[in-house]
Amino acid sequence: MVDKEKLLEQVNRSGFPLQLAVEHAVSGNSGRNSGRNRGWKVYSQEHSWKNDFSGTSGFIDLVLIDRYQSSMMVVECKRVQNTHWIFLNNDSKQMQRRHCKPWITLIEGDKAKKFDWANLAIDPTSPESSFCVVAGQDPKSRPLLERLAAEANEATEAFAREDLPVLLSNNGELRIYYNVIVTTAELVVCEVESDVISLASGTVDSASFSSVPYVRFRKQLSVDRTVDSTAQYCGPPFREKENTVFVVNSKHLLEFLEQYDVEESSIKGAIREMR
Repeated sequence: MVDKEKLLEQVNRSGFPLQLAVEHAVSGNSGRNSGRNRGWKVYSQEHSWKNDFSGTSGFIDLVLIDRYQSSMMVVECKRVQNTHWIFLNNDSKQMQRRHCKPWITLIEGDKAKKFDWANLAIDPTSPESSFCVVAGQDPKSRPLLERLAAEANEATEAFAREDLPVLLSNNGELRIYYNVIVTTAELVVCEVESDVISLASGTVDSASFSSVPYVRFRKQLSVDRTVDSTAQYCGPPFREKENTVFVVNSKHLLEFLEQYDVEESSIKGAIREMR
């Protein structure tokens, strides 16, 4: 006799129900006509990818596209139970950031004039952090979010490269691709002053904590990336290895999508930086 409760437990231990729930929520919201709603819809699911530079491969949970077909989000769904992801922040200026680093493809004529990661300012604002503490992690293994973010970054670049012929054939002009992780974890920012961290013990004596709906996780995820010595960059070379992954609490995903906005001036600035 089939034990439905045990089977249901098995299903719920996987991440697939969350993926299906996200797909349903986005699809059900795509027809809304609110002021800032960009009509996001599901473009693809379980999309296979392979990064020819690293040799890695996998499946993208969901790819979302806006109604203008100029912005896409490559989404990884991560279901966890009763877990907090704690992001450390020791700089108050990083609490309301607009900057991020997506992939930008700009088509002119029959070729890609711009085809790379670039810095861009978008809404909604969020805290930005390079450090995430997750309880129960093996201290000898690579931190969970770093691993997820690195794979999401590779998947997004692989997808953008795969999408280039589609843009060229459809006379597309511009498309921006974002790394996004949607999780059931509660996202918490730990604000701490560096001068209260003990140099002797490496521990924090006092800090403030606040729950947030989404976070910009920025880190050197492109570990094998070479820097073009002929390009004109606006910062030190190590910045070229940095990328942004948006970490979004699943309950706030629709809010994140509805508040998404990118100004034309910001896109023009990003394109100039890529020259």
